[in-house]
Amino acid sequence: MNQLRLLSFIFLCFLLSATGWAKPLKVGVAGSAPFVVQNGKVIDGISVQIWEAVADVEGYEFQLVRYGSVKEALAAVHSGELDVAIGPISITSERATQVDFTQPYYSSGLGILSHSVETGMMDHAKKFLSGAFIYGVAFLSGLLLLVGALVWLAERKKNQGEFPEGASGLAHGMWFAIVTMTTVGYGDKCPKSLPGRLVTAAWMLIATISYSTLTAGIATALTLSNLDSVAIGNPEDMRGERVGVVGGTTGAEAARHFGATDIICP
Repeated sequence: MNQLRLLSFIFLCFLLSATGWAKPLKVGVAGSAPFVVQNGKVIDGISVQIWEAVADVEGYEFQLVRYGSVKEALAAVHSGELDVAIGPISITSERATQVDFTQPYYSSGLGILSHSVETGMMDHAKKFLSGAFIYGVAFLSGLLLLVGALVWLAERKKNQGEFPEGASGLAHGMWFAIVTMTTVGYGDKCPKSLPGRLVTAAWMLIATISYSTLTAGIATALTLSNLDSVAIGNPEDMRGERVGVVGGTTGAEAARHFGATDIICP
């Protein structure tokens, strides 16, 4: 899950300039480390330090007020209780209708943690019993039979010692096609006629591609079996699931958007 979160200072719509104000600005501070860090009565953190640098340059006088959550700080800005709110505050369309945001100074992504699902041998075996894999094996088997038959037909007259007449000769031809495809090449059989060698040369080129494709298919099946071992692999998997979220955050909004049953956590 990779929805962009934008962290920003937010200002009241009517806050144009604080330099002409007779009283210090009331600045609400909300959020968690490292953006907001509470050391006893001292409030510090990345967001606080950035605000202090801005206030120093612009000559603002201000008073920091600690809030328990971003939601409370936003409500205070909207009602006029606060002039400014700072901290790891995400920009959302709903919030943008209530307050004004500065340019963001940090961006991050949303993520979700889920428990792993235990998979057994049968679960992995099912990946190899999928339609695409079975069709691939069937196609390769048919191709081996075809090549073996062509080599046998080309060699059965001049090379009966290695490719005899009858079904056994056809089996020898298929065996030759298999060892050629796998590049093993035992050397127990070798085409001697020109047609047999031409078929073998063409099969060597085709087999290189076929063998690579089969290997890639097996690797893909194994990879997918590992990816499917997690309970939630994409945002759509959250539909109907119980997902713990922090209230008033973009994570809570995202969970509801994808149909999850959100459980508000402190």
